[in-house]
Amino acid sequence: MIEVTQAELDKLIASLGTPKIPVGTKPVTVSRALGVQPALPTVAEVVYSDGTTTQHEGITWEPIDLSKLSKEGTFKVKGHIIY
Repeated sequence: MIEVTQAELDKLIASLGTPKIPVGTKPVTVSRALGVQPALPTVAEVVYSDGTTTQHEGITWEPIDLSKLSKEGTFKVKGHIIY
């Protein structure tokens, strides 16, 4: 066990800064022709708790309901980033 003063502890905590935690991604928009499976990206822009962003590779996408491909309009596909 190492004993430190409150001032030393405060200085140490201040030097570590605020942790950067991923909180989400920026939306991804993809266009496609009617009846065609869209090419989904492998990279997403990750947003962190401090407001910064980075490009991150390694997205797995949930399967697309094929009935949605034959209709005009928009739909959502959920993806997961692998860390």
